[in-house]
Amino acid sequence: MAVDSGQKQVTGTCVWRGALHSWSESSAVKPGEGQMGNVGLGRFRRDRPMPAQLTATARRQGLKNALICGIGLLVLWLAVTAALSLLPGRKLLDSMMLSFALLWVVTFLAFLGTWVYGLNTRGRVLLDCGPPAHRRNYLMIAVLSLLGALGGGLAATPASPPLIVASPAFAVSFAAYWFIAATGRLQVRENGLWFYCNLLRWRKIQHYRWAPDSTLILTATLPLWFRGAVPVPPEHREHFDAFLTQHWSPTRGKAA
Repeated sequence: MAVDSGQKQVTGTCVWRGALHSWSESSAVKPGEGQMGNVGLGRFRRDRPMPAQLTATARRQGLKNALICGIGLLVLWLAVTAALSLLPGRKLLDSMMLSFALLWVVTFLAFLGTWVYGLNTRGRVLLDCGPPAHRRNYLMIAVLSLLGALGGGLAATPASPPLIVASPAFAVSFAAYWFIAATGRLQVRENGLWFYCNLLRWRKIQHYRWAPDSTLILTATLPLWFRGAVPVPPEHREHFDAFLTQHWSPTRGKAA
């Protein structure tokens, strides 16, 4: 009986060791697979670009740009309102609404024009860095704006005929803007950098540098001087920088 018990114990130990060895081999990362392997979270697919995450550097620069643009638009809005209020029979509230509508139409048409022009002139894709980090939020804003357009059209009464057209038109155009932003991608193109919905040509870039958190900080000459910060996925930073070095000349500020 003692011999049989010892043999059973040895046999059981061998079985457990064999099972552990088999499990280790099956869960090991094989050549060509991602570091996550096939255990738990599944295989990491490198053929699908991951969206860039919003970094602290990009957030700070974005707030600065939004503040500067907001102040500029506010001053322009007040100036147009003051000019319209000088017209005979024009109330201040009507002038404010009309000036806001004029500024929005001009701004949205300018955005659409640059977007369409960039789509037709950006060239072939050299590097695709994926969609924006908050594309789901952008899509949600677009859907809510469309619902607001429907509600605004139904809420408008015959006593206020301008609202029947103006309110839904504003909401639809606002939704279109966010839908375009949500479906855009960060790409290096043959003729410049495609920042989700705008093309920045190589010759427009005056200076650029990298922040420690993989954020591209660049200075460009658009209609006005502009400084932007764009987060780039860390896995694409090396290739992104290589294309910048290849197509941009720091001495001339244009494509080499």
